[in-house]
Amino acid sequence: MKVHVHVNHTQMKVDEVVQGKNADEIVSTTKSKVAEKAPFAIKLALRGMSNQMFMQELVKRYNSEAKPPKPLPIPASADEFLQIAAQMGVVTILEE
Repeated sequence: MKVHVHVNHTQMKVDEVVQGKNADEIVSTTKSKVAEKAPFAIKLALRGMSNQMFMQELVKRYNSEAKPPKPLPIPASADEFLQIAAQMGVVTILEE
């Protein structure tokens, strides 16, 4: 599996291609890449989060900040998260 992660936020920018055996591995690697680019306080918070917490927090913050007409669902799995992240525009799935 291969995805392109592209986050362009005021506090960090991530533009990386991430590869992994499955969605769980992709999420774990993505979380690490985001933590590398994040300001210190966010980096500490990310390192203390499980992958599940990371996925849920990212979607919650997107819903809160972007205020989409229909809030995106909180993901229950890494596969579901990648589909939601693609809708959010922060991930492009290159290979499944």
